[in-house]
Amino acid sequence: MFLKKGKAVSTEKSLKGTYTRVVFDEPVSTVFSKIIDNGFAHHFSMVYGDYIRPFMIFAKLKGWKVVD
Repeated sequence: MFLKKGKAVSTEKSLKGTYTRVVFDEPVSTVFSKIIDNGFAHHFSMVYGDYIRPFMIFAKLKGWKVVD
């Protein structure tokens, strides 16, 4: 499971659909490398709020590896 905290920032919408721009606490190239190097899909679910700990507990219960 890929878990990464970021901050949603407002941006002008130029495409259809639901999306947002996110700023992470590390360079986007580092985040992108973690996604690619671990074989994650290119679509993600995003939640507003800090739910890292509950997701880490859930992943542990399921026996899933967590990449942050």
